[in-house]
Parts: sequence; structure tokens; C-alpha cells
Amino acid sequence: MSALAEVFPRGDLVGSLIIHSVYPLGRMGKPLPSGRMGGGHTTMKQCYYFLAAMAAVTLGSCSNEEIGERNILPDENGRTPITITTYLPQTTRGYNAQEATISSLSNSGGGFTIHAVNTTDRSTVINGWTYVASGDGSSSPANTSLMAYWPDDNSKVNFYAYYPADGASLSASCTPDVESGTLAITTDGTKDVMAAYASASKDDNNGSVSLQFRHLMAQTVINVLANATNMPAGTTHTLTGLTLSAPGAATLTFSSGAVVANADAAATYAFHSAETDNPVGLSTDTTTVGTAMIPASTGTGTKAQLTVDYTATINGNTRSYSRTAEVTLISGYKNQINVSVQGDMPLTINAVVENMEPIVDGHVYVDLGLPSGLLWATMNVGASKPEEYGNYFAWGETEPYYSVVGNDTIWKDGGYVWNNYKYCSSDEYMTKYVHDDRYGTIDNKWTLESDDDAATVNWGGSWRMPTNDELAELLNAAYCTQEATTVNGVSGRKFTSVSNGNSIFFPFAGSIEGTYFRLLGTDGDSWTSSLASADTKEANFFSFWNASANNYSISSRYIGMPVRAVHPAE
Repeated sequence: MSALAEVFPRGDLVGSLIIHSVYPLGRMGKPLPSGRMGGGHTTMKQCYYFLAAMAAVTLGSCSNEEIGERNILPDENGRTPITITTYLPQTTRGYNAQEATISSLSNSGGGFTIHAVNTTDRSTVINGWTYVASGDGSSSPANTSLMAYWPDDNSKVNFYAYYPADGASLSASCTPDVESGTLAITTDGTKDVMAAYASASKDDNNGSVSLQFRHLMAQTVINVLANATNMPAGTTHTLTGLTLSAPGAATLTFSSGAVVANADAAATYAFHSAETDNPVGLSTDTTTVGTAMIPASTGTGTKAQLTVDYTATINGNTRSYSRTAEVTLISGYKNQINVSVQGDMPLTINAVVENMEPIVDGHVYVDLGLPSGLLWATMNVGASKPEEYGNYFAWGETEPYYSVVGNDTIWKDGGYVWNNYKYCSSDEYMTKYVHDDRYGTIDNKWTLESDDDAATVNWGGSWRMPTNDELAELLNAAYCTQEATTVNGVSGRKFTSVSNGNSIFFPFAGSIEGTYFRLLGTDGDSWTSSLASADTKEANFFSFWNASANNYSISSRYIGMPVRAVHPAE
């Protein structure tokens, strides 16, 4: 899935405003009916709630810090402040190797600009302030004397953010129109441009909002080689010039994420200048001439004119050639333009459009800089973006116990119950993954085999479900910080790398017992591939909620839960 093929995420706010730039997460296709669930699994968080309630009886109150939540309280005038966090999940390079990374949003990178407007009375909430991000993803105004507050009447607020910040770059500029919700962009091709959008109110989600930054330019990489097929021995080709005629401006509509190139704002991008660059000898090996960030439209893209100037020396005779070709550039993608020259023949063009997100075995991942090198998927299995819940699986099963037809959910008889569980016979007798002879024949299989791994079967390649130890690495505070937040109005928990600032989001997708959801929207569960040590009928799962996350939860194997895949280091 391409992040730039999607609509900009819409975040929801509550209490204080927390703005993030994050990556996408998962769904289940169509919403399942919500409801109450019975038992089925025991978590440390449930014990925590019980103990917390007891503590409230004996102690009367406790501090916010004790719970681990970051509650932004109203000031002495009763106003609720807006706080902001940011994250950029990927890196792209520009013409002159300028990168757009999380550090680009920091003070050293010039930060980013935010405009925010009250949708009820059209009053200004944030008036083009520059914000800077810190290494942990939190952000604040560059001018430390500034503070923004939520409207008292819980009106919706639209947030428009973009990079580079106003006045921070001579190579690219962004001009917002908050009334129309658009952003006019001009660039010379050397600078990446990103933007994010959210619409929310104070009470939507305890003051938390996510802004997901997206790359708006068409990253254009041009490679050239000489085709020696059927050419006389000793033939040489030399590149003397290469330009691309394409738009120099575009307009973004924040709410939809659509980018439209301005065909009237023509520009020439000199990847190799005949006036200033030395000629380059070409061979049958590819030579990368350059990379540029060029304004282009989303969807079907924008046409551009490529001109290649070169000489060919054949049998001692040298002649100069100038060849042209039309290419298509698509906003938000890496556009690889592979050019082959051969004497006086027309150019051969092979254009490859690639997702700008890091992909392995067909799916997007995030490198959190963990000691193991493990790569985590950005979304749940069965999801098309990070905030979607994805599919729900019983442990050791690779297909859901339901199907969705139109607006109807059709359940396997009884839904997620022991009678439907693949490795359960009568009287809850387990037929595989057994370490206790009271519940089956011991086979000492403690980790799911690939045929029973929902990630491996559904995604292929080397994707698989994480083990309990790998989950513990993610939860280790030395490697990742964590916080409750929202992405596009979906509540969940974000984990941010201490070493590189990369981040992933887990939605509060709950779990399913029978045909009913448990704690949907307030708690999140995700299976590991590890069998529980205490009870062979149970397996370990990742449990997380607003206040914390826990990797020591266990549940009956028949319960339906999402799956988050991992991949070994590349």
C-alpha cells in the first residue's frame, strides 16, 4: 500500500491537542457488530485495574505520573492547551541529496508550519506558527512564548501543517489558503515537500491529534546506459546533457490529499547540464544521472518531456544526437526513469514507479533500530492502513471465523468458540502445541509453525508473527518510548524508537469472543507466536491500553485477535 495513494489522515482531539505525523494501520474490511464479550483471556491490565480501584479506596487519589498518562490540564483561566507531537516514517532524497526525515521537522531542519482554524466561527487557533520536533517525537512552537488553546465550545478545528516551514528554504515554498483548505507549492527540484491534515475537537480523544506527514513531490531518479547490442566493437557513447521539462508548481487539497500539478508553471530540471557539467562516458552498466523532487499530480500523474543529448563514436566517426521522450511522473512515488541510448536509434525508456515507503516482501515496514534488527509491519494483517483493525484470527489459525458480504457479517457457526478451533477436539482436548498431557499428547511445540502462522500464510516471504521475546524487545523502554494517541480518529498506542525516531501505531482493536467484540476502541490485543507456559490451552498476546502496554498477557487460543507481522533484518 502506498502512503501517498491514500487520503491524508484525519486526527481527533481531546483535552489538549497532540499532533503526530505517523504511518498508516489496519481494518477488517467492514465493521463488525460491537458488543460485550465474555471471558476468555486474563491480562495483567485487568489485574492492574482491580488493584488501581483498591488503591483508590485506601489512598483516595494518585498522581497522573503514577498511571503513566500525559494529561494536559486547563490553565488558571480554564483554557485547555494544545500540545503537538510529530513523526515522519520514511526518508526520501532530493536533487542534491537533501533528506526529509524526522530531523527535518526539528530545529536543525527548520521545523514545520501549522495553521489551525475553528470551523464554527472561522477564527484562527494557530496562525502559521513554526513548530520544531524533538527526538522523542514531541513538538513545540519555535517561539517558546506561544501557546495555543482549544475552543471552549468544543468546536471542530482544522489543522494544516507543511514542511519546509515558512521562510526556512529558498528551494521550495508553500503558500496555504486556509479558507479553501489548499496549499500552493513551488520548488526548484532540490527540496522534498510534505504536508499533513487533521480535523478534530477538544473532546474527541482526550485532546490528542495525529498529523501524518506525506511526501507530495514525485521523486524522480534518472538512470542512463548505452546499449551495445549489434553495435560495432569499440563503439562509445558519451552523455553531454539531460533535462526534464515538467511543472514547477502544484496545489494540494489538504482534506483529500489530492495534488494537482500546474501545467502553466513550466520548469526545466537540468539533471546534466551541457554548460556546467563534464561529459559522462556511458557503458552497459547503469549510470545514475541525478534525483529531483518534482511537482506532479496524484492518481494518473503528470506528463513530462525528457531530452537526452549525447555523442556516439562508431567506427571512428563521432556524431551528436538529441533525443526526446515523454514520461509520466506521479506525486508521492519514486519514479525511476531508465534510459537506454544506442547510436542514432530512438531512446528506449523503461519507467518504473515504486512506493516511497520502505517495503520488503510486498509490505511496508518500519525499522525501529532494535538490537535484533527486527522490522515491524506498519499495519495489521488484513489492513490497508495503520489505523485499520485488520482481520481477527484464533491462535494458530490463518483465516478469520467470518466473511463480509456487502454490509453483512457472516460468522462461522458460533464465531470464536472452542468448537470452531482447528486444534481442539472434544472436551477442550488440544491436538497440537501441547506441553501438558492433561490436555493432549505432548509434542513440545512452543512456537507456531509457518503453516499455522497467520502472518506467514497471508503475507508470504519471511513475514511471521512475533515471539514473546521479540515483543518484550519492542516494549523495552531502552529501545522505544510509548504513548496513547489517535490516528485518523482511531485510538491506539504509538511506539517510537529511541535510536532513530521511527514509529509504529497499534489501534485499540480489542478482540472477539463468540461473535462479539471485547473492549473495541479502548484496548488493543495482538497475538504472538508463543504458546503460554502455564496452560497449554492458552497463548501469549500483546495487550495495550491508554495507560500502558504489557507482554505477559495470556488468552484462550480460540479468541479472535489481530496479528502484527515482523520480518528479519534485511
